[in-house]
Amino acid sequence: MKRKVLAIFVITAMFSTILFTGCGSETANVKDTAEPKIENVIKVTRAVDKTKLPDEAKNRKDTLIIGTGVPGGNFISYYAQTLTDAYISDVVTDGLVDWDDSGEPIPGIAKKWDISDDGLTYTFHLRDDVKFSDGKPLTADDVKFSLELVFDPSFSGAVDHSAIPIKGGDAFNKGTVKDIEGINVKDPHTISVTLNKPNSSILYLIGTTIISKDYFGKDYVPGNTKGVEAKLQTPVGCGQYKVTKYVPGQEVDLTANEYYWKGTPKIKNLIFKATTEENKMQNLSSGETDIDTFDGTPENIEQLKSMGFLDLTSFPSSSIFYIGVNCKDSKFSDRKVRQALEYGLNRQEMAKTVFKGNAYIINEPQSKAHASYLKDVNEYKYNVSKANKMLDEAGWKKGTDGIREKNGQKFVIHLMSSSTNSAHKLEIPIIKENYKKLGIDVEPELMDLNTLLSKTDKKDFEAYLMGTSLGADALSSNLAANFKTGAPSNNMSYSNSNVDDLIDKAYKESDKDKRTALEQKVYKDINEDLPFIFTYQPETIWVNNSRVTGIKFLPYNSFCHNIYKAEIK
Repeated sequence: MKRKVLAIFVITAMFSTILFTGCGSETANVKDTAEPKIENVIKVTRAVDKTKLPDEAKNRKDTLIIGTGVPGGNFISYYAQTLTDAYISDVVTDGLVDWDDSGEPIPGIAKKWDISDDGLTYTFHLRDDVKFSDGKPLTADDVKFSLELVFDPSFSGAVDHSAIPIKGGDAFNKGTVKDIEGINVKDPHTISVTLNKPNSSILYLIGTTIISKDYFGKDYVPGNTKGVEAKLQTPVGCGQYKVTKYVPGQEVDLTANEYYWKGTPKIKNLIFKATTEENKMQNLSSGETDIDTFDGTPENIEQLKSMGFLDLTSFPSSSIFYIGVNCKDSKFSDRKVRQALEYGLNRQEMAKTVFKGNAYIINEPQSKAHASYLKDVNEYKYNVSKANKMLDEAGWKKGTDGIREKNGQKFVIHLMSSSTNSAHKLEIPIIKENYKKLGIDVEPELMDLNTLLSKTDKKDFEAYLMGTSLGADALSSNLAANFKTGAPSNNMSYSNSNVDDLIDKAYKESDKDKRTALEQKVYKDINEDLPFIFTYQPETIWVNNSRVTGIKFLPYNSFCHNIYKAEIK
């Protein structure tokens, strides 16, 4: 996927398994409220009968098997194109900063950092006891190599260097200089990064992954990253585990990194095993896997609880879902039309159809689990008569065939979606029925996911079904990426000078509360403008065999980041 900014944030959106649906009238079971605090949205249900533990799991004393999606073979986050690859990068590498339970940056390999008075220079003081999985010490040269890699003109990974405002980065990318001016190694354990403009999200942008210059740099020359890319399946990192085996399309095996700076992991071996919607419930039941994730439907919850030996953790998904529209298309360029499309969707019934009510209706580009989430926005409650009136006012009049038209153009929406997404079999007919009540015809265009992503990146569409992931840092992971004029993931061609100005001000604002206030103003603008037709945020369930302890499942911190603490009892 070319939707570049921060790999882990966009990957989650790409590979979510559920998108859109809707119809009907009853809404009683849909979750429409939730306190915007992590401790209030995470629910843990412990196993009630550990005697039911399957023998296959009980007899596996030193190996944890994690059910997940198909691995893509790019096990460094800069290149990860699947969520599974991102998880593997999480256990293979560490970064300058670590993350607390809320996803806020805390000291990592950088034991501390200083920020200059003008907010432009960050000086990182590295720990002196960190080694890579080959036993060689990590130094500031490895940090410099890792940062410069994404600016290389031949870099083909999932990070957009233009979103990282390091001084001299553009010149390095153009090949006119040999080093990035703003990255300076002071000594083996001190490195400074100077920006060309203030950016309060910089720790999220550069703090994630450090790789070995000695290993990855052997066959690398500026302008040719093929030597680096050839080693992505056998990475040398400074993280908790190291890759020992990769079976394409099936699994990735890892073993504990004896040199890990936080202490050797308590579980010797990890296996990331590809599972599907059809087999992952059975795999958990038989003990073939220890961990997996599910949509939060009542059926799934009931079946998982009935096994007796599983711990369940549920919270709002890290992704929200929407219908993206091309704001330059004459059908969608009028904000009033987009608002009518929102009013005309029975989103409560959509959530009820797919998730049996275990989903939250959303009206802003933020998760219910985030501290900045607002309730004080237009809720766009389902109202067919209001939607029809707004379309009339926008000049779209119903013709003799019942389909609206304006200036000789019929209101027909060509709606792109993934042909492999099982939820679309329910969603598309219901969306068609909803919009038929508005005098709008919907013509589905099914295609494989890669084609869909290519078309949205090229802005070759009228409308499409998709989701977007939400990181702890609302600004870099979501607002700037999706809604700033010309941003890499702004496929809707949305442009609002006020939104651009608020995002720029938020990047310059170092005071957390003031920055949050600016972000919330953006939420309100997006709520009114609706470059996305918002639908819902589903409930996610993470499940683990209760013989495994010490694992935390959280909305804004991957469970893989601290898996070295996990134990098998």
